[in-house]
Amino acid sequence: MDTEGPFAQGGAGEDAPSADVRLPRPVLTGVIVTTTRRPEPTQEERARRLARVLQAPYLPREQVRITSCLQGSAPHEGPRLVPLAEPAGQGRPYIGVLVVERERLVLHTPRGLLFYHPGMARRRLLRLREGGRDYLVTACDLRPGDRFCDATTGLAHDLLVAGYAVGAEGKAVGIESVPVLAVLVRDGLAHYPEEDAEFRAVMRRLHVANADHLDFLRKQKDGSWDVVYFDPMFADPVEAASEMAPVRAVADYTPLRMEAVVEAVRVARRRVVVKERQGSPLFHQLGCHDVVGGKGSKIAFGYICTQQPWHPPAWRTGTP
Repeated sequence: MDTEGPFAQGGAGEDAPSADVRLPRPVLTGVIVTTTRRPEPTQEERARRLARVLQAPYLPREQVRITSCLQGSAPHEGPRLVPLAEPAGQGRPYIGVLVVERERLVLHTPRGLLFYHPGMARRRLLRLREGGRDYLVTACDLRPGDRFCDATTGLAHDLLVAGYAVGAEGKAVGIESVPVLAVLVRDGLAHYPEEDAEFRAVMRRLHVANADHLDFLRKQKDGSWDVVYFDPMFADPVEAASEMAPVRAVADYTPLRMEAVVEAVRVARRRVVVKERQGSPLFHQLGCHDVVGGKGSKIAFGYICTQQPWHPPAWRTGTP
């Protein structure tokens, strides 16, 4: 188990203090923590602990009407980060209710239920084990023993694939800016009942930290990672990916900042990789050396080789 730095390994538990110390905490999302009806004592204890980690209110389930808590939360038109100092009932709804079930954590959002599941990543792992290709692994040029940083973790599907590619001798770390997503994914990686022993081992050795990725990258030494990866929320989302709807309800929609890319180029020994839609102008704006992706796929991966000269075109400036 990794004990250095601000990372909590998959099996470290949701309240491991190393998950958030030493890094500035992003703006808190407005969530309530509760349990199922007629909870076991361990559920209540765990819910209270999670509420402390998230700096969120804990309420017994009989005091929580989930529909009322989420009333007025429209489909996501941008980040709805609600300060806890402005509680629901004063004109601003909570964006989610985190329910501690007996076997898992479930976040109720205006767009549906959100809980950890490996999703399509499991099929990708099977393909890799059978000797097949994965475009993320190709774009990142991942090798056993690599140090891989996923700067925008989300549900950690790409992190899981990368963790398989770098192997037990490597290190795969995810940075997630939304606290409740970081907690949900960290718990899922630690407890998801994966039947395949090899894939389960990959989940358990992954690391997830709650932080703003720019803050995190600024603290890293030059060349301390082999690959830094960005998968920002698409400006033009792939609507067919319906499983992403609950994620969009709580996600951080901050555009990819040039400052973060510059820092990533500094800390990555080999490549900086960005995932976007096929044909996205972002690849040109970043000055990517190449773009890879399936011909029939709606997504692609652009990469910057950090050992080659990098001269990005004029960048659309944004605030950090």
